[in-house]
Amino acid sequence: MSLSIRETKVSHAIKVGLCIIPFLLLYVPSALIFPYSTGKAFAFRIAVAILFALWVGLALRHKNYRPRPTPIFKIITVLVAIVLVADLLGPNPQHALWSNYEKMDGFISLFHLYLYYTMLTAVFRDERDWTRFLFSMLSASTLVAIHALFERAGIMLFLPGSSLRVQSITGNAVILAPYILLHLWLPLLLVRSYWYRWQYVAVLTAVFLVDLLVIYFTATRAVFVALFVAVALLCGIAAALFPRLFPHHKGKGRRWFIGILALFVFAPLLLWQFRDSQIVTGNYALHRLTSYETMMDDYSPYATVGTRLMVWKMAWNGIVERPLLGWGQESFYLVFQKYYDPALFAKLEPWYDRPHNVVLRTLLDAGIVGTSVYIALLVAVLGMIWKGVRDERFSPWLGLSLVGFFISYFVQGLFSYDTLHTYLPFFAMLAYVEFAYSERRVDAFTASEKRSWSLSVVAVVSVVMAMYWTSIQPLRQIFALGDALVISDRFERGESFLGEVEAAYAEVLSYESFGNGEACEELARTAIEVAESAHVGVEEKKRFVLFALAELREQIEGPGKNVKHLLLAALLLRNARSLDPSFIAEEEEYLLEAIALSPAKQPTQINLAGLYINTGRGDAALKLLKNAWELDPRFLQPARYLLITALAEGRVDLVAEVESKIPFARWTVDDLSQLGPAYRQAQDFESALIIYERLVELAPENAEFHFVCGVLYLYFTRYEQALHSLQEAVRLEPERAGVVRKYIDSTQTRRAVP
Repeated sequence: MSLSIRETKVSHAIKVGLCIIPFLLLYVPSALIFPYSTGKAFAFRIAVAILFALWVGLALRHKNYRPRPTPIFKIITVLVAIVLVADLLGPNPQHALWSNYEKMDGFISLFHLYLYYTMLTAVFRDERDWTRFLFSMLSASTLVAIHALFERAGIMLFLPGSSLRVQSITGNAVILAPYILLHLWLPLLLVRSYWYRWQYVAVLTAVFLVDLLVIYFTATRAVFVALFVAVALLCGIAAALFPRLFPHHKGKGRRWFIGILALFVFAPLLLWQFRDSQIVTGNYALHRLTSYETMMDDYSPYATVGTRLMVWKMAWNGIVERPLLGWGQESFYLVFQKYYDPALFAKLEPWYDRPHNVVLRTLLDAGIVGTSVYIALLVAVLGMIWKGVRDERFSPWLGLSLVGFFISYFVQGLFSYDTLHTYLPFFAMLAYVEFAYSERRVDAFTASEKRSWSLSVVAVVSVVMAMYWTSIQPLRQIFALGDALVISDRFERGESFLGEVEAAYAEVLSYESFGNGEACEELARTAIEVAESAHVGVEEKKRFVLFALAELREQIEGPGKNVKHLLLAALLLRNARSLDPSFIAEEEEYLLEAIALSPAKQPTQINLAGLYINTGRGDAALKLLKNAWELDPRFLQPARYLLITALAEGRVDLVAEVESKIPFARWTVDDLSQLGPAYRQAQDFESALIIYERLVELAPENAEFHFVCGVLYLYFTRYEQALHSLQEAVRLEPERAGVVRKYIDSTQTRRAVP
């Protein structure tokens, strides 16, 4: 039975909608928080829901519009089911299912991607459909690449970018580079079909070169590694199997593949050999590509390899703890806080929400069971491509391009993470491989019309209801949160009342959507500002702080406790101590709980030590600070806090221990400028003088250091040096002359300090 006119229009509408979806990645609504993730994700979910409602009715009436039970479809379906079970059995099912506004991930995102893949396999039924879709993907990625080139030229079309690493409409070079890399294979995939139409070849070649240029400007090492590995493997395969892959071509083609293989092997080696040359070090992209520092003492902007290795180790510890089904999606924060490596403290990396490795992430999300199915999916895809080439279902050129795509995707995923920008092309290519390999369908099946349309109505109603909870309600909340942030800013400028701020946040939280956690975080930050505000009454402050605390407590008491929420609550209570003395006990409770959840995180112990110092419990503070320092003695900040507190508490033994392990020559100017007053307060003037002599050496233009050094010289009757330092202080800051004069006079007359 052929399609009716109405069904034909529905089919065309679905196809057009699927071709529009790649362009949704261009959507960056600046009015939303996290504009680079929320706008695209919500637009994608709404579009998929609408298209799915249209497709269901078509699929119920016509067998040709139903997905075929191919190996890829079966494996993906099983994988999605396993991930759902893992999410439901994880420590924080709600977060695993819904994620948050910042990441827009979780099972809800995966399920929409699954529907997207299903519709691609069911609706695009011939080569013409797929060619249009692939060109739509390529067109969208080309617009993104062109925007990146404008950004590189200093022309910001939408939101601010980076002059060093382009990010275009993705908001991050680490997201842009994989997106462009995956679409880099589309011109290669398409060009063979238009080999004798020079206009198409010219355009596709230009797009390919633009993509390469953008990848270079991102300076993303993982993508360069993926590209070189993929090309080298493809050329090696093509050269080794050339007679079987290209039986109608002469051996000249093999030499081309061998030449490209040699280029992609020796070019990186040559670049590495000359990594210290002026050409490389003077170019940001080349310098970053050849900088792979792993030592933790390296604070250069390129030293991320060591950090990744530490995060991978933490991820592995989490995998060992829950090997079968993992922790569920979006639960890496639990692993991160439990197995936190104290070496990260000096790398200024307080939080990681992803392991930056696709294998480790899959093991964490779905355990060994889910990872086995994921690997089976990749093997099935590559096997299907090989069989397709062997059985001449599609050309060797197409097969090599598809293999390059999937190798690139997997290799870059070993060092990065997936987002909607990589998921969309990945699921699209899965569907395309399935189409290219499978036989065409010409049979049709029609169910009873009454039953088909009744089921269609039920499906449409169900989709509308689901869309409301997955997209519409969260969108209402995120717009309300944006309004609340605007009102909060106006309050800080004195342009609105605190009651308006409270009402705005109450409205945000009333939606009870998956953004409640982030709304509470913003509310807590606003409450911290309110607690310190000078133009708000005490009772108003206390009421607003209690309102924020009540919402934060609700988040804290939920499943999968997040140390970030505990620390935020503790910070709010610390800033609001003057409003209610009982806040001190609650602050201590939250900090102790945070330490129990993340025992190796030094900042939490330092914060609790500060509370103990302020409440007269110096011995308890010293114990915490010593433990924070001993977690990784290479780093100075915990040692500095320990030394200052030990001096104040008169603990000579601890002072001597720190001094024996960290000589004054190792301290920075910032450290020494805080240690100097502590030694003076402890009346250890001899050590104080050594510190200020070091400070004068490190910061000779600081008048304060010269002045204190001069006073200390005077104390030790070193008059010539005292006079020189005091005069230098006056030279650097003439306004000090009145204060310094009496010390200069005392020095000149050889009298004691007044």
